[in-house]
Amino acid sequence: MSATVIAFPYCVPEHLVPAFIAPACTGQINTADARHDIDKLLADQRQVWDWAVASGLAVLSINGDRNGAYLCIAPAEHIYKLFGEECAQIQRKTQDGLCLETWMGLVGHIRVFWREVKCVH
Repeated sequence: MSATVIAFPYCVPEHLVPAFIAPACTGQINTADARHDIDKLLADQRQVWDWAVASGLAVLSINGDRNGAYLCIAPAEHIYKLFGEECAQIQRKTQDGLCLETWMGLVGHIRVFWREVKCVH
């Protein structure tokens, strides 16, 4: 019997971005882990969802990991005005004339991720 190996594509789906950036999870869930208190995690998700809708942003996914709630959104023209100094580019890849940038912003302590695709020619 042989195993089937499936290679991940170069570009991962938006909702998986934080999983590939964050350090690997090991050991038991402890009280410092955001998943320890589901009520707080769900409240944070509701808070960032309401903020995104009120700000006119398109939500792609809303999730949580051991670092807390996070939201993935579609890029928008007014996104830099919304975040001001609370955002930064966390990854940049260039391939075949396209530049893929991954950005992260903060709404309080809640992370918001989005990707931008730009032509480099």
